[in-house]
Amino acid sequence: MTKQCQQLMALPSVSIDRPPDPRCLSVVFSLVTTFLSAVLGSVIWPACAVAAEDARSGLLPAVDAALAFEHTPVVIPARLTGDVEDQDLLNLMAPEVRSTLGHPLAASVAWLYIGSGSVPQRPPGDGTVTAWTHVGEAEPVLTEVAIPELEDSLARFPSQIRPFILIPWDTHLAEGALTVNGRVVRIDVQPAPAGDLGAVGDWLDYPGSVGGVSRTPFEAFRRTLMYDQADPAANARMPDSALIQALARQNTQRWLFGLGQFAHMPGLTPNSSLSDDLTHVLTRQCNDGPVRFATWLNQPARMSQLELLLLAGTVLNPADDDADLTATASAIAAMISSEPNIVFWIESDHGQTVQLAAANLSQRIAECEVSWESAVGSPVRSWFLSPGQIERMSLPRPDPDAFGGASATQAQVIRISHPWDTISLGIDPPQLPVRPPGLTIARFVSAWRQPSWLAGRPIVADENRGTSVAIQLGPDGWELIVTATAVLAGSSTPGDRTESSSGLRPTDVQNTGLPVIGLDPAGVESLTLIVGPIEAPIAVTTFEPYAQGGRCIDWLDSGLDVTEVQVRAEAGHWAVRIPIPAEWLNERQVLDIGFVRSHAGLSSVDVFPRPCFPWHLDPGRMRFDLSQWEPMPGAASE
Repeated sequence: MTKQCQQLMALPSVSIDRPPDPRCLSVVFSLVTTFLSAVLGSVIWPACAVAAEDARSGLLPAVDAALAFEHTPVVIPARLTGDVEDQDLLNLMAPEVRSTLGHPLAASVAWLYIGSGSVPQRPPGDGTVTAWTHVGEAEPVLTEVAIPELEDSLARFPSQIRPFILIPWDTHLAEGALTVNGRVVRIDVQPAPAGDLGAVGDWLDYPGSVGGVSRTPFEAFRRTLMYDQADPAANARMPDSALIQALARQNTQRWLFGLGQFAHMPGLTPNSSLSDDLTHVLTRQCNDGPVRFATWLNQPARMSQLELLLLAGTVLNPADDDADLTATASAIAAMISSEPNIVFWIESDHGQTVQLAAANLSQRIAECEVSWESAVGSPVRSWFLSPGQIERMSLPRPDPDAFGGASATQAQVIRISHPWDTISLGIDPPQLPVRPPGLTIARFVSAWRQPSWLAGRPIVADENRGTSVAIQLGPDGWELIVTATAVLAGSSTPGDRTESSSGLRPTDVQNTGLPVIGLDPAGVESLTLIVGPIEAPIAVTTFEPYAQGGRCIDWLDSGLDVTEVQVRAEAGHWAVRIPIPAEWLNERQVLDIGFVRSHAGLSSVDVFPRPCFPWHLDPGRMRFDLSQWEPMPGAASE
């Protein structure tokens, strides 16, 4: 072996022979780090202390305890340690494994690569569960590394490869412990739980959330839990890898075992529905018209905590007596009750009508009452929400006199009561006046992601990729001035883009008239301006500042003179001046606009004024009243 390869093998993790896409490198490394720390370190083997460092070298188990199931292979995570200079790589493939009584056990080593992949684009209504991640976004993908390729991979690309020890089922596993290359690992063998494990052979292709590990063996348990209700068309076969299939089976059995334990834990009444409620939390989905998407519990830290609680009484989480198990059952019940039952949000609130949206995540019809807070005489509206559905309500604004003569530019509040809580949602004013010297907006937010959507808290856009829009009366008429900062990918430098790779597919606008935006997987630095009503925009225009000459595409031929658009771009920031055509204003001199901004090298987007789903990037509108412009005293008249 070469000296370089020997040095690489001494690292705790190594890589495969294909480099990640440099455009997604930072995103992938962030996701991989999250995956390794939150999932490999806790969800797969919770409460297993990492074996202490010692003088032994070579391949050693990375945990000191493991849960096994009868007639099922055991997978134990491993690590390279010590000085391996004198060891041959192939010798590491056959670890010495013995039972407590000294019986030799067959074992092999496999290497798992955690790299980057892309979320496939799925048209709405094809029967699959839509990804929360955007088209082309990098996410962790697990691949078993073939042994003939391993040494070359180790030498070329040190990154994220983890060794695993695979032990076929042997009755001697039930002796209580193993020694793996001299290191003791306690083994807790349990009867195989009941459940249709045939479903494990199907690859769960239900992405849950950004940062989640959707298409991995650690999500396959969900496919088993909802085997009777899931659409078989939503699955592809799992990769032909003994390691990945063993991980999927072991992880699924652990969840089935834990859920079975929970159903019979002390402190739960015999007819308690908590077990069914927990299964629902782990498998729930929602429909947004033709689009079905995952709303199940998927945050790594909470999943790790839940799995640890479910495995109470095993070697992974010892429990001394029924009192401990009763406390565990109460903790799980508290986690279930803390999960949201309904999510409410505002999709658009410009003008005299507010569009309110709600998703009922529970298993029953929910009756809600909606009213305007502090509005005298405003009626209370009943709203019945079906389970597993997104529904929308158009709510007229009360007359300003109902708020005691409050200014039309002041924010208002909608109050919603439902079976589990009462909440308040802040509403923007129906319109904002534009007065000298102009009005600047910089309140861009990220498109919804599962955690922010479930919490009802939009995420403010990254200030390193900030966007600011000014509306003002210039020498030649009304204009929009957009300024932005950018973190450019290696190829996204001024002037080097010669072909359009716009953030908008023209067929979407031409065929439907709606600004359904599909992002370029490469991640384009662009801004799309949407003008007019939500259901029938009068203008959808995309600006690509780093395209050659600064590209402007008026998808709807809205009257914009693209030759008058001015684009300036330098490394790290850009600006666009957009003259506002008279066709964009109504007779009252009102302008309704929304923005979607995509970023070079990323598939995440920022929007204004309201967050929206990544599969339908329509961010609502903000209404601006240009009739309020009056020249400042002493200023020259236009």
